[in-house]
Amino acid sequence: MHDDALKTFARGALGRCPKCGQGRLFGRYLKVVDRCSVCGERYGHYRADDAPPWLTILLVGHITVPVILFVEETFEPPPWVEFAVYLPLVLLLTLILLPRCKGIILAILWRMKAEGAEISPSDQEPLAADLVPSEVAHTAFTSIPSPFVTDEVRETAETAPDRHR
Repeated sequence: MHDDALKTFARGALGRCPKCGQGRLFGRYLKVVDRCSVCGERYGHYRADDAPPWLTILLVGHITVPVILFVEETFEPPPWVEFAVYLPLVLLLTLILLPRCKGIILAILWRMKAEGAEISPSDQEPLAADLVPSEVAHTAFTSIPSPFVTDEVRETAETAPDRHR
């Protein structure tokens, strides 16, 4: 099982389908395909959000900071050399690692069977705008802890006849 997970993450890092390893995970630089062109696995609904940039920043920082500190302490280059070397290094590493990090995050989401943005309306909590006034009051009095709402008020709200249903 451990080897399967590593293989799945490696496939994601290479921009390949985590399931079959043959189809492409991205249609463009960071645009996730809706389905794998080989096995048909769906990927378009997964939302990686801020995890890939976070992981990219973490990796780029851990790679570049020790190198920069070593060069600074050893050679003490002038500022123009620092800008000419460090900025392209950080930019290049970021552009190279970002799609790989996104592939890894998508592979993790796929491996964990995360549902992404696919939530059926029946699974969602109703919004206050969807409730009739008595349901709003019932929800407010029974589910929100408050020092101003006593147990007697809660019991009254729970046993009150519902006229709006």
